[in-house]
Amino acid sequence: MKNTFLKLTAAVLFLAALMTNCKKTDAYLTEDFLNEQIELLVAKTDHFINYAEITFENGILFMQNEGISPDFTVIATDFDKDSDNPSSFTSKNEGSFLDCLRKLELKDDQRIWIRKALGRYEDCKASAIKRTRAAYQQLLLEYQKQADRIEQLYRLGYITEKQYQNKIALLRLEFRKGARKLQLKEDKALKDCYKQFLRELKSILSEKQWQLFYECQR
Repeated sequence: MKNTFLKLTAAVLFLAALMTNCKKTDAYLTEDFLNEQIELLVAKTDHFINYAEITFENGILFMQNEGISPDFTVIATDFDKDSDNPSSFTSKNEGSFLDCLRKLELKDDQRIWIRKALGRYEDCKASAIKRTRAAYQQLLLEYQKQADRIEQLYRLGYITEKQYQNKIALLRLEFRKGARKLQLKEDKALKDCYKQFLRELKSILSEKQWQLFYECQR
């Protein structure tokens, strides 16, 4: 009888330990999957610099959003703007994660916590954004001078229209390369802040909301 009791006790303890280990494994897999999702969302910011619009109109060179991913330039007050009002979307946050965040059915308390999380995100990346914008303005000035010289050569008849177009096209390519190098200098700082924000956002949203947010951005 005593042996039977001991065997039953051992079996119960074994099952309990097995269930505990399973829960730990499930938790680990969930955390691992979340890390993968966050890494993919962060990696998505690299696409912007490769496709940001560069225009040259009326002799003025311009790059969309100063070459910075809109996901990095979002500030807390942007979240407060009415998504039904087109004027609430500025060039700096159009195409950012705000587009997907505004599509979620958020509760009032969630909006409050998200607003606070955005404030912390804004503070975290403020210095890196400031340095990137300052460097961009310096780069723009350099390439605008080159564009002015090409424009002058064309107007004075030293180069043909085809040569002019080819030189401007090459200049735009070089400008993008320069902007990409600038981004790389602050890349880690900006991405670390974004990761931190996404983790905080995940803790605020429900599982369903997070998956909708994630799928929206893919």
